[in-house]
Amino acid sequence: MAAVATIRKILAALDKGLLSPEMVDVPAGGATNRQIQDEELVLPRKLSSAHVALLRVWNGINLDMLRIYGAGETELNIAPLRARQLDLGERHRSLIMFASDPAGFVYAEDADGSIYLWDSQALTSVEAGMEKVATDFDDFFDRYVFGIDADQFMAGEWKAQLIAAGVLPPATGADEKR
Repeated sequence: MAAVATIRKILAALDKGLLSPEMVDVPAGGATNRQIQDEELVLPRKLSSAHVALLRVWNGINLDMLRIYGAGETELNIAPLRARQLDLGERHRSLIMFASDPAGFVYAEDADGSIYLWDSQALTSVEAGMEKVATDFDDFFDRYVFGIDADQFMAGEWKAQLIAAGVLPPATGADEKR
């Protein structure tokens, strides 16, 4: 549930200018067990427990720079998981695409929990556009998107903005060496 706690911190900081409020869509509720089960029937495998935990709180969520897909019938401008799955070949059959960003990157969770970034704009092979960015769903949100390695997610001053908004503690010397 660390991903849920991290996203709650981000939503609590909306008034700090971290995200553009007009680009944030937060559904009124989470997915039902039935919606999740029905979605899993058309996906390559069951969703991870961390992914299910997020869907039970919000049935997908748009966070300006990251769109997290929902299960079944969704609200607002949130896409359902089933509509966003891509066929990346036999080697990647167990990937479940769960999010994307405006730059054209797609984020997928593998059966072992690993999170991969795939550059949908890459004009080379699927393999060349694929990169492991997190060990699991919680690590993706806590470290890569909204944590110590946030500048890898969004180049520029994203980490500094998270610190300024009070979402991350001020950087230490050890953090800067990473």
